[in-house]
Amino acid sequence: MVAKIAPRPLFFIQGAADIDILPSNMTELAAAASAAPGAHVQTWLVPNARHVQAYRTMRSTYVDHLVAFFTTELFIESKA
Repeated sequence: MVAKIAPRPLFFIQGAADIDILPSNMTELAAAASAAPGAHVQTWLVPNARHVQAYRTMRSTYVDHLVAFFTTELFIESKA
């Protein structure tokens, strides 16, 4: 089902130390999403982050990643 989101950009963020939702789930979702024609999928495995702790673990880097994603993936359509 995640492949149906294409061509909308997706950015998966996963904590590497997450024991509630394993990092392999992000890998599987990203692979499924990437299989769609025109897919734009990015992933970030956040070192030492537990479940929903990516922002708390890497605040400024987290913001930098999101800004880069929004700038390159979402605003590009408005330029066309």
